[in-house]
Amino acid sequence: MNYTVSFTDFRKNISKFSDMANAGNSVIVNNGKRGIPLFKIVKADENGFDWGPKLKWMKNFKPFLSDESVNDIKKFRKSFDSRFKLNEDSN
Repeated sequence: MNYTVSFTDFRKNISKFSDMANAGNSVIVNNGKRGIPLFKIVKADENGFDWGPKLKWMKNFKPFLSDESVNDIKKFRKSFDSRFKLNEDSN
């Protein structure tokens, strides 16, 4: 099932939405004011999932994201990695 949420709601309920993604649902995160899709989270089913290329791609959005938003995304990445035991061998 697909769910669509605002970025603000997503930030406030990251745990809930990551659990939904882990259960096989997809969550589309929209810009709250414009309703434009920003990203979609789904269950990572690849072994050795690499965040590097994804983060490099996201850096292109730096003019649109505040430093706080970038830090929130990095915190989410670390939380997601530990919650789903991804990249255990990486720093």
